[in-house]
Amino acid sequence: MAILTISRQIGSMGDEIAQTLADRMGWALLNREKMLELIFEPVCSETEMFRLRESAKYFLEERVPKETYLDYLTD
Repeated sequence: MAILTISRQIGSMGDEIAQTLADRMGWALLNREKMLELIFEPVCSETEMFRLRESAKYFLEERVPKETYLDYLTD
C-alpha cells in the first residue's frame, strides 16, 4: 500500500492539491477530518469531538494527569 503525506502551510491550497492528486492517482484521500470521523466519532461525545477539532492539545490536557517526569520517578 502506497502512502503519501503532504505537509503544507495555511493558504497553500494543500487540501485542493491533495484532492486533485488523489483523484488523478485513483487513491483514497484520508485527511484529518476523515480520520477524526473514523477513529474518534464512534467513541467520543460531541463536546469531545469539538475539542479535538479545535485543538488536540486541549483535548489531551483534560485526560492526562499533570504529572512531571520527576513525579513518575519518585513514585
